[in-house]
Amino acid sequence: MNAFIKPLMQQIVFVVDDCDTIREIVATVLSNAGFRVEAYASAEDFLVAYQTKRHGCLVLDMILPGMSGADLQELLAQRGVELPIVFISAHGDIPITVKAMRDGALDFLTKPIDLDKLLVCVEAALERDSLLQLERAQRLPFMAQINSLSPREREILDLALGGLQNKDIARRLNLSHRTVEAHRARLFLKLGVKSLIDIMKLVTELDIPLRRIDPAENPSASDAD
Repeated sequence: MNAFIKPLMQQIVFVVDDCDTIREIVATVLSNAGFRVEAYASAEDFLVAYQTKRHGCLVLDMILPGMSGADLQELLAQRGVELPIVFISAHGDIPITVKAMRDGALDFLTKPIDLDKLLVCVEAALERDSLLQLERAQRLPFMAQINSLSPREREILDLALGGLQNKDIARRLNLSHRTVEAHRARLFLKLGVKSLIDIMKLVTELDIPLRRIDPAENPSASDAD
């Protein structure tokens, strides 16, 4: 198992399967490979123990008593939990598999589980989690800078991201061209960038959901300069 990259110390592989034998085998194999493991017999037990600040991945049985694996996947998504999921199931139903993958699952393994394949999937899931952690660490400071913008600066940014030039923004907001330039300069300073292109790169790289006001939309009623 030395070929597998050791995960970050704070990462945990959460195993959720109602079958005692499978749960124990999976947990033992993963532990022997050097992964930190926590195992649960149901989705409900996992939810009681899980805290959103804990990182890692989830090896999840699709068919469970009570809340199903698919239901847990949906609930975690609703809560904004970006925990990579590797599904396992005795039923390789194609529509279920397709939906799980479309909803963000990293992989779908059928029982009896190929344990070597499972190790590869878990390693990939933990690498994905590491990337998500890095993206969050980069995203949060930039979002704080975005939130520091005044309502007018944010409005001008949204219009600029929508493709409007300064003169068009000035006309739309009933401001002078010089006033728009001043607001734009201040927002660039607050965001630590030199151009709109720099902002667009950050928004794309960090997957930040900034609004881009369509030029066809009605002008804002805001009159604060």
